[in-house]
Amino acid sequence: MTKLDELTKQIKELKEKIEQVAMQNAGVREHVDETSLAALVKYLVEERERTNKQLELVTKQVEKLEELIAQPASEEAAPIEENVAEAKPVPLSPVDTKVIEFVQAKGMASAEELRAFMGYKGKNAASARLNLLYKRGLLERYQLGHKVYYRYAGKATQNEILITPPQ
Repeated sequence: MTKLDELTKQIKELKEKIEQVAMQNAGVREHVDETSLAALVKYLVEERERTNKQLELVTKQVEKLEELIAQPASEEAAPIEENVAEAKPVPLSPVDTKVIEFVQAKGMASAEELRAFMGYKGKNAASARLNLLYKRGLLERYQLGHKVYYRYAGKATQNEILITPPQ
């Protein structure tokens, strides 16, 4: 026998063994394959649906942003001018008035500086008051290094201030 004949014989034996094992496991294999395949297809379909929903939301947001960008500058300026005409005085507490006057006098002030000026024990109260005035739109906030500084953002009169309503 030549080597080719030996290899052919070994291949035939291996094929027979594979067929025997396949026949023994055929029932189990078919069951596992069908359920696994069905579960995999179901998962893929559900995942595709979730992805499509997310893409749809992102697409809508992008379209809204594109519409905002496409608006001419004249359209954006008109509503702002109308809001300036509708500005109303906002009453301030005496403490808020004192804080704003302090910030105006200093140009820019930090919570630590306000704490020293107002005589607070800790800077949390000063920081909270500055942050509240920032949220109301009366102060501008700047972070310079590790400190946060506040600057006055408008014109004040005695115990009241003019601000534009929220847009």
